[in-house]
Amino acid sequence: MRRTSKRSPRSAPRWVISTQGKFEVVSKDGSKVLKKLANNPNPLLSRAYAYMAPASWSNYTIEADVQGAKVKNDLPDIGVVNSRYTLMLDGNKQQLRLMSWEALPRIDKSVLFKWDPNIWYRMKFVVEPKGDKGLARGKVWPKGQPEPAAWTIEFEDPIPNKEGSPALYGYATGILEPAIGAEIFYDNVK
Repeated sequence: MRRTSKRSPRSAPRWVISTQGKFEVVSKDGSKVLKKLANNPNPLLSRAYAYMAPASWSNYTIEADVQGAKVKNDLPDIGVVNSRYTLMLDGNKQQLRLMSWEALPRIDKSVLFKWDPNIWYRMKFVVEPKGDKGLARGKVWPKGQPEPAAWTIEFEDPIPNKEGSPALYGYATGILEPAIGAEIFYDNVK
């Protein structure tokens, strides 16, 4: 097949916004996956969002398979974004967090959630309008296992974010140049 694109074969798809220098496509476990780079401790690069649609989207579900590596005592933070809320596996705290997406978070709810490095997990995150309120619900489970019936974390927001771009979130921790930090992988995003 003749290559017509001038972009690097390792760069993220063009429809994924804000990924240059932060994410790349790699082969892992027999699939092409998106990897959050962990090679630069600069906060503008070690913590990043990969946006996938216009900010006007609302009332949708985002799902993704995620995996984080461990470096020394550091696990990364991995998440998905829906309507300006982030559902995040907080690696070093071993929590699942649901946060609003503002400079000073208005919402930061967490539950204990033990997760292991180098294991794929499925994340599912829904934000639904409920009259003047909004309901944010997330669940996480090991990939390949049946989806649990119950939500792992929920929050009813009296002042909801009603729209926002779906995104992937990653914070690669433990970066000590020239050593690589805790990498993050994403697959089967929908």
